Amino acid sequence: LIRSLESFYDYCDEQSFLMREDRIRIYSTDYIEQLLVPKLLPIVRDQAPNLQLVFHNTRGRLPRSELETGACDLAIAGFFDQLPETFYQQTIHSEGFCVLASRTNQMLDGKLDLETFLACDHLVTTLTGDLDGIVDKALEQQGRQRHVVAGLSSFMSPALLVEGSDLLITCLQSVAEEACRRMPDLVRYPVPIELSEVDILQTWHQRTHEDPLRAWLRQQIQATLAG
Repeated sequence: LIRSLESFYDYCDEQSFLMREDRIRIYSTDYIEQLLVPKLLPIVRDQAPNLQLVFHNTRGRLPRSELETGACDLAIAGFFDQLPETFYQQTIHSEGFCVLASRTNQMLDGKLDLETFLACDHLVTTLTGDLDGIVDKALEQQGRQRHVVAGLSSFMSPALLVEGSDLLITCLQSVAEEACRRMPDLVRYPVPIELSEVDILQTWHQRTHEDPLRAWLRQQIQATLAG
């Protein structure tokens, strides 16, 4: 009985950090927020009720200075590389692409081949303003080119422009799934060109590496996106 009580008290001490009042700032994108927050927030509210999460947009860059100074606790995106030695990084999710189109798009006839894909006008998501994305680089290797009519800073809003139009957007599969759920007019097609999956990474500074509350949150994020 004494050993059981000692184990119980040790467990309570180990978990006491979950009761801390704290605020954790996460730099990510609207895509990550849609993918992560609906599952993560109930866990936080239940197990760490005094913790506040604040999300900021990465604007297409690694928030290096913010991580170093403490203005950012964690950065989550698929485009962080060439990290300083004082940073940690973990792959937490991998995802492929598909093409999102309107059911009323008269250019399509239940299928989407490369020639039809190139004959359509396209939207792209660009966090930096650069319209030469993953799709365009893959097409360039084949000596091909598509016509991009607009670049938007959001992963989520292009679907609103695709609905009822003849535009296409090549996007991550979970983005397309959510768009189709909300807008029955939309339909998904396989991308008619080979594209590698995107690895979603969470990145943090050694300053917060051993903080138990932040380590716990990173574990919850990894488990949420791996499930």
